[in-house]
Amino acid sequence: MSQSPSDKTLFASIDFGSQSIRGYLYGLQGQLVYRTLIEMDITCASVYPWQSAPKQLADVVETLINELLRQTIEGEWKGYTVAAISLTCLRNSFVYLGDKQEPILPVLYWYQGRRATVVPDLPWYWRVAFAIVGQSATIHKMQHEAAVNWVAEHHPESRFNTHQICQLSGYLQGTLCGNYTDSWANMIAHLPFNFKYRRWLAPFAWQWSALAIHKSWLPKLCAPGTILGNYRAQIHDVETEIPVVAGAADKTCELLGAGVNDSETLFVSLGTAITVNCLIEKFKGPKRFYPAYPTFSQKYYLAEEMLESGCRLLCEFVAWKREHMRDDEELCSDTLSESKLEQWICTHLIQLTSQQSVRQQAEHICADVTIAETVNLNESSISEVFLWSGSHFSNRDSERETVTQIAIEYLALLTWLATQVADARLRLEARQQRTFTRMVISGGGQQSQILQHLLADFTELTIHPSSQVHTGGRGAAIIAAVGSGYYPDYDTAVTKMCR
Repeated sequence: MSQSPSDKTLFASIDFGSQSIRGYLYGLQGQLVYRTLIEMDITCASVYPWQSAPKQLADVVETLINELLRQTIEGEWKGYTVAAISLTCLRNSFVYLGDKQEPILPVLYWYQGRRATVVPDLPWYWRVAFAIVGQSATIHKMQHEAAVNWVAEHHPESRFNTHQICQLSGYLQGTLCGNYTDSWANMIAHLPFNFKYRRWLAPFAWQWSALAIHKSWLPKLCAPGTILGNYRAQIHDVETEIPVVAGAADKTCELLGAGVNDSETLFVSLGTAITVNCLIEKFKGPKRFYPAYPTFSQKYYLAEEMLESGCRLLCEFVAWKREHMRDDEELCSDTLSESKLEQWICTHLIQLTSQQSVRQQAEHICADVTIAETVNLNESSISEVFLWSGSHFSNRDSERETVTQIAIEYLALLTWLATQVADARLRLEARQQRTFTRMVISGGGQQSQILQHLLADFTELTIHPSSQVHTGGRGAAIIAAVGSGYYPDYDTAVTKMCR
């Protein structure tokens, strides 16, 4: 049903990331009018114990939403109306529920890197089939990475207590409105899901044998933009009831919120993990036997390359150096942050406006240090990433590192990240048989001017930073605007709400 737009119409969105939960209020023209956040870190359960407790986590999200609504009741935006609420969450993270919708396990986040050692046995005919096509190792890897197989191994009692498995998105939406139906655009995980047709797989599919899961545990699916129910809240003496709109996974919302709604644009999310994405109309994954993902509409799929270490490398590097140099108070306080290191590099090592490209300068400066061929911070430490050769100093042998040493290593990391994005771009172009004309970037990494220059140099594409660093919240707001009838389609909504 079409809604009449009003200058006082707002959309509330929640963007649940790996390091914070952000709440936003957006207007009909995509303008951000209010923002609030709660810090967290899903890798540090001891610092934020509530983030692994589903009920407490839902309370935190509800507190954020109430704060957004309070702004329209007694705050700066009094008199405005919140037309709908939508959420976007990090993917492949689960909540197990009992028969009364009560959580029976802590939240299982993909980022925690759980790996099953004992996995279900496939029937002999599937084993033979995968061996013939040379994909036995790929299937075995998927089984070990699947959270449901880890749960079956470490919490075997769950098979008797589980009534439903929710993606984090479905659980949080359900706690808000009582409906645990989830969007098919959130089903990006190791589940028996048909990515092409956006529904659960047929009973004879091999995934049912490879994953420790029952069909009865899986939620009903709907299209993104579907109104699931209403969130009821009382802010002081004012009772309010807001529609809850089914959203989409984080990368889809980031892409949508950055204004990407065409197949000629490469979208790069420079977050904790870096993803390199493009919209495609034909179902074709980023490589053989890997699916394309559902997006915000039936028109497109999402082909994605993921660099799991991503900008997490930069954070881990700074934390490692702070610990290593903790006795050097001057160095720690003046230099060891990402922004300070970037500033020091631009002052002492490279010139962003030089006739020589930033890539050429960086490769010359970092000639003596390379990044390990395999970087996996879940299995090794950041200290093992750097390989020095033929250098007049060594970061492992010297008792006191210099600022120059630290800055060169940081620059080497930025250069390596840019090369990884460039390689992913080439793989996507070859696989999808297309040539990208521009690159749109978002995420915390877009604040690095050096990384932007390196990306432009390595990809030879024009770089367009998003108007906001974090675009997932705006993407969720766009879905809310379309789902609640304020815009007829996503093309119109993106045109109106993105700059």
